[in-house]
Amino acid sequence: MNRDSFTYALKAQRLLNDALQYWLYGSLSSFSLKNSLCHRYYVNAQPLTKCAVALQESGTLSMGLKLQLLPRKVSTIQYSETLTLFYRRWEQYLSQVNSVHATMPKAQNYQSWLAEGKANSRYRPVYVLRRILNRRGPKFFKRAIIHGSIATLDDTPGFSDMDLAFVVRATVLKDAKKLLQLRKLAAEILTLTYSFDPFMHHGPYYFSEIDLKWYPEAMFPSILFGYGVDLLDNSEELEIGVRPSDYITDQQLRMFERFFESWPNSPFVLKDSYDIEWLLGSAMLLPALYLQRKTGAFYYKRDTFPLAEKDFSTEEWEPIKIASTLRASLGTRPKPPRPLLWLALFLRWPGLLQRWARRQPLSIQRAGKATTALGQDYPQRVLRLLRTMKSKIENTDTFQRTR
Repeated sequence: MNRDSFTYALKAQRLLNDALQYWLYGSLSSFSLKNSLCHRYYVNAQPLTKCAVALQESGTLSMGLKLQLLPRKVSTIQYSETLTLFYRRWEQYLSQVNSVHATMPKAQNYQSWLAEGKANSRYRPVYVLRRILNRRGPKFFKRAIIHGSIATLDDTPGFSDMDLAFVVRATVLKDAKKLLQLRKLAAEILTLTYSFDPFMHHGPYYFSEIDLKWYPEAMFPSILFGYGVDLLDNSEELEIGVRPSDYITDQQLRMFERFFESWPNSPFVLKDSYDIEWLLGSAMLLPALYLQRKTGAFYYKRDTFPLAEKDFSTEEWEPIKIASTLRASLGTRPKPPRPLLWLALFLRWPGLLQRWARRQPLSIQRAGKATTALGQDYPQRVLRLLRTMKSKIENTDTFQRTR
């Protein structure tokens, strides 16, 4: 694969994954009932259009294939059929690529996790999700895990979210009817994640079994599986082919730089608890991105703080310390009542839980206290740290090139 082909293939893989994420998360996370009902039957075609261009550039779609020009909106049936076509061609393309062989780490057994956590009522959405997945999930997923602080039982009640990751079977990705069925299950999965944390700023992560042959480690480090908990009984062992992915970390660092630049510093105001979790979660991910880009190794996020802190002055590292302290002191967040959860599941409208929670007085009060605790210049302090991180990464790259 020459350099140009490699670049086009990277772009195609990313956009294909974006199209899958939109199908199983983005199109389901509407804040309004009107849009939610509309998205049951019609969805945005832009992810497919971008994907088609990238696949044609990479040579994945043959020149003889005439792809119909997609309108702005397409039916869910047309979306699933087109996405299926793309994955069939992508699987053929990946049969020709080379990668470094590895084995996906095993996750913790659910029963041992349950025994260690002593069936805490706080984790009820996890228990419900596991029952659903073991009844309906094996048809769709090769692996399903919960990862992050809930998996390691060191979650913060007022901040931690319900991090989930799913490996979608290749047979599902090549079957339009199964993709439609999976989307219904994905709506339930998202609703349950919001029932645990209605301010969660990202959804479950879905990636394809097909992409395991050419796995971008920086997109979702495989080490997270080792710290996760299997939600499916008899989970299958997975072989992966790892490929270089430093450019993904660079893109993520640029994305977070733009994110913190977008916060006005006069006045700096957090509107609700959603803003709190979005801002703090973004800041606290930076040490992991810094280390994986500087060292080429991947770490569990919790372990990156003491490792990365040594590279920075007390003043530079202060925004991370402030975020850690505030995260532990946020207190309780509004918990959606059971009838509201049932209604959201019935309507397949996960966003109902977020809409309810963001309007609660407690959510707004927490945001006011957090704004005061962070200080008016908090985004600027994070930006200074981030730019120092990028400078250290560039110096490391320069040193390695000149050795």
